[in-house]
Amino acid sequence: CVGVDRIINGMACDKKGNICIGADQLGLLRYDMNTQQIDSISPVNINVRRILRNRISIQSLYVDDTDLLWVGTEKRGIAYTGTDIYRFGTTHNGDVTAMAQNDSGKIWYGTSNRGVLDYHGPLASLKVSCMAITPDRSLWVGSKRNGLTQIKNGTSTIFSLAKDSLKTVIDDHINALCVDKIGNLWIATNGGLQVYNPRMNSFSPYTRENGKLHTNNVTSLFYNNNGRNNNLLIGTAEGLVILNISSTESKLWTGNSNNIKPFTNNYITQIFQDSRNLIWVGTREGLNILDMETDNLIYLTEKQGLCNNNICGIAEDKNHNIWVTTSSGVSRVVVQRNHEDGTYNFGLYNYDTTDGLQSNEFNHGAILT
Repeated sequence: CVGVDRIINGMACDKKGNICIGADQLGLLRYDMNTQQIDSISPVNINVRRILRNRISIQSLYVDDTDLLWVGTEKRGIAYTGTDIYRFGTTHNGDVTAMAQNDSGKIWYGTSNRGVLDYHGPLASLKVSCMAITPDRSLWVGSKRNGLTQIKNGTSTIFSLAKDSLKTVIDDHINALCVDKIGNLWIATNGGLQVYNPRMNSFSPYTRENGKLHTNNVTSLFYNNNGRNNNLLIGTAEGLVILNISSTESKLWTGNSNNIKPFTNNYITQIFQDSRNLIWVGTREGLNILDMETDNLIYLTEKQGLCNNNICGIAEDKNHNIWVTTSSGVSRVVVQRNHEDGTYNFGLYNYDTTDGLQSNEFNHGAILT
């Protein structure tokens, strides 16, 4: 018998059908519907990660979608009970610098010194910087200094400015790759932007010299297959370029449209557009979130609670949370819209090695959800 408590402040049901009871004097109780037994539970304080062994007054309870029970206590802060809170699993694949997933769900891993895992054919370099898969099932592998490799049906074709007599790529420093809705491959380099048309087997340049780009130092790319416009987002050393692929018209952005609110830094490390059509601009000085509908620019930096300002990767999960990898941890950004005025609120949750991460430092662009 656990005793009698006349003051019950909260009740919640978990996925197993157990009823969790928050009591004023008896603390946290769990009622098993199958055995009809009541047990006393000791939750874990979220700040110090220690079990609260003494009975504490429970003020509120909440079970989240991962079946984790959150406990609001009197004078002891927030606690939880459940397994694997914010725990990240680790697969030891080496120093992974790039990832790409094909239609069948297979994930290819590119590394900093071992090439592409599970592929033993020739590559432009074992130092992989980025990867992408085109509709013809080709795996494209970029390198930091030695050009680009196409792997199709187990056969490699290497494109290199230094080694290829056809001069197909304009620069061997491949920084990012992405694929548009008709299957063209876009290639970001230190010497400009290129597009490869697999149907024509041809490369076309977008550079400062031919007037199609504001700068040749292209750092990151993003194409939204679900977007309303046929736009390619191009991160550069001088700001964000939005290129309309259909018209080939482009515009350089260094903040919102009138530049009243500038980016925290014009050197773009990562670029992403989410399901809300918000554009996430990663820099060495934090995140800039551009709402094109309202022309509003929101900053998310260490000052607002971001784990680190040097942005390495941005992705969106199936629950529409935004995951941001940095040089010192991972931030999960929960986005909520105020439907009265159309503005957005951003909740930040940070993770580090204490949450199961193998390291707090992440490679640029090496993120997949």
